[in-house]
Amino acid sequence: MSAATPPRALAQALLRAREEELTGALRLTGPPEALVHLSSGRVTAVTTPAAPTPETLLVRSGAVPAEVWSDAYEAAAHTDGLARELLRRGAVSAEVLELACATALADGALALCLSPEPRVEAVLTGAGPPLLGLEHGLDPRELLTEAERRLAFLTDRWGAPAELARCRPVPAGPVRDSLPPAYRLLLARANGRRTPRDLAFALGRGLTGVMADVARLTERGLLEAAAPGGTDGLTRRTPERPAEDDGPTALAKRRPGVNAVRSAPPASSARIPESVRDRLRSLGADRAAPGAGTAGTAG
Repeated sequence: MSAATPPRALAQALLRAREEELTGALRLTGPPEALVHLSSGRVTAVTTPAAPTPETLLVRSGAVPAEVWSDAYEAAAHTDGLARELLRRGAVSAEVLELACATALADGALALCLSPEPRVEAVLTGAGPPLLGLEHGLDPRELLTEAERRLAFLTDRWGAPAELARCRPVPAGPVRDSLPPAYRLLLARANGRRTPRDLAFALGRGLTGVMADVARLTERGLLEAAAPGGTDGLTRRTPERPAEDDGPTALAKRRPGVNAVRSAPPASSARIPESVRDRLRSLGADRAAPGAGTAGTAG
């Protein structure tokens, strides 16, 4: 495959699921492993350890406090589902919830395009819905087009996106207070050990946006990115410095075996873009993480 083209095997599997109007999931072998959730042939979520989930985007960004998420999760086992429970409690707006689901979906698809050809291990027709997913789903053709657009964008900014995904950046000097908050936070977490994927999880931001910011900060001489294995990188790298870490972030409790969530109802007060394609295109590389209050996140 070319640097800006989704893997053929992935595209074929998604288009076949569309033709068959599959409801369930495709289990993909890794790296990275993934579950692609579908409803009537439309993709509602991509669950993979290679990209943040809606939970990570909402909780790690601070949009939803971990305690509130945990309480809603526990209550959802006995009510109408996690999405409805979060909305009922006023923990998040319908628009922000939808944004997080769309971001996680698009970034999950991107993550699958950054590794060698994925292989569909099983078609799970009995699989339940994702913990949180895009309510109406996305046509696989649109999802593939969006993944191709993101690959092309990252290729233009950096080169091979897979190389960018493997780099482990470190600040090239002191972090300036004049930088935007999103940049300062990223630079504070970049310690020479974290990849863009690790940074996305740590910051509660979209993978595409973090990768784009790593490319931007490297271009500006604020980050130095080393190649894997300690070999000469794309830019000069200074010796690693110990970086402060604020410790693990509290995560919501999970109830084993519970993963069924019904669709979230739209909030009449929230303005929702006209189409899913518009929502994904609105997640440009200069947008902020849901509720984070900082700029610099792509979907």
